[in-house]
Amino acid sequence: MSEKFEKSNNMFRIPKLYKDAANILKKYCNKEGSLQKLIYETKHRSDVKRLYGLLSNVIDQYSSIEKALNITNLLEDQPKFDKSLAFILASEVVRKNGPLSGRSKPFEVINNYEKKIRSVMKSSVDLAVKSSKKDPMPKYVRFNTLLLPEKNINEQLQKMGWNLCVYDPGKISYDEFLYFVKDLSEYSYMKDYHIPNLYIFSSKAEFWQTDLYINGSVLLQNKASCLPSYISDVEPGDIVIDACAAPGNKTSHLASIMNGKGRLIAIDKDFKRYKTMVKLLSGRGLSWVETLNCDFTSLEPSKYSDVRVIMVDPSCSSSGTNVHEDELSKERLIGLSTFQLKVLAHALSFPNVKTVVYSTCSVNEEENEMVVEKALAKFSSSFSLEDISNKLIGWKHFGNENYDFGCHCIRTNSDIDRCQGFFVAKFVRLASKSSGNQKKKRRIKDEDVDVHTSKIIKK
Repeated sequence: MSEKFEKSNNMFRIPKLYKDAANILKKYCNKEGSLQKLIYETKHRSDVKRLYGLLSNVIDQYSSIEKALNITNLLEDQPKFDKSLAFILASEVVRKNGPLSGRSKPFEVINNYEKKIRSVMKSSVDLAVKSSKKDPMPKYVRFNTLLLPEKNINEQLQKMGWNLCVYDPGKISYDEFLYFVKDLSEYSYMKDYHIPNLYIFSSKAEFWQTDLYINGSVLLQNKASCLPSYISDVEPGDIVIDACAAPGNKTSHLASIMNGKGRLIAIDKDFKRYKTMVKLLSGRGLSWVETLNCDFTSLEPSKYSDVRVIMVDPSCSSSGTNVHEDELSKERLIGLSTFQLKVLAHALSFPNVKTVVYSTCSVNEEENEMVVEKALAKFSSSFSLEDISNKLIGWKHFGNENYDFGCHCIRTNSDIDRCQGFFVAKFVRLASKSSGNQKKKRRIKDEDVDVHTSKIIKK
């Protein structure tokens, strides 16, 4: 196995399916978009179903593949071997239960390691099956009511052959609803128990090739990711900043809630992710949303004195998702929480902001309750946490009970709530003594702003 991998114009080329899959996996791990979105946006892509099946398999086994590559020292022995391609090909030798057929250099290299990769992977899979066999996550589809009115949603879905499962939220509990979700058949769908215009389908449902997806009427967005915008209480006419907005799903949700009225500013400092966000918003009829390619913490709060709501969903460990399940180092967690607190504190420093919603797709206390605790200590004279439990009827998962404010925060349990692991806290400004004499909070009137042009500002 000492033969080194050299990039060359080898006459035996790697199949396009694997090259496309490796490129998409790299973008997915960099959080440039959902798997379905990245597949759909790939130019001259391979067969969609094969791509999705291959990538879903890799993502489901990401930790096991990573462990196998580390134990075999493949990437260390072959430093020029593309990491994402290694994940794809390692998954394939396990699926095929043997070496890959082909004479391209990457195939030759992976085949030299295939027996050990399969051995390590088999052990990991066996342990996972013994410990627990999880039901597949349902597919969540959020409708863009700016393009498809709510009254037309069911009509469109039923034309496509879907059957609506009707239930009365007033007559069944949240626990009963979760049972129905678990038992949802392949061609049935139902409305979410809490979030308007969010619908639930079987894990086998496919949307990315439908006209509704292509024309921007639907977005594939996990329920957990919809919670921050839902509990924000944003209204049409509000002035809102989405501080760490890419790839844009939460921004588009806010835009739908605002019904296209008001001012919505979406910010992200990473240029690649920013471009992805602009493309997503444009494709969903949201060119009126202002976009800034800059570091949110570089904004001068006094210049945004009319902002009422700020959404803070900073970079995190993503431990609530199914990628990178290995335990993070203490140093990495400290670095993340320091950055998260910096962004949250900056949002709370805006002079007239009334609401700041903090969220992460992490399950780590260091990135959630600890960050909130430090922010509350620093801004105790001006902000408190709102109890958001009443926004989610029947919800059972809240913040860590070791914190006085824990019961005011929301957590999701992926095994029970049938969505990704998430954390949400809502900061609200304390009323001042003179609030009774203050004017009503300012909102933009419909005639003030109708359309905003997207801007690129680099700093």
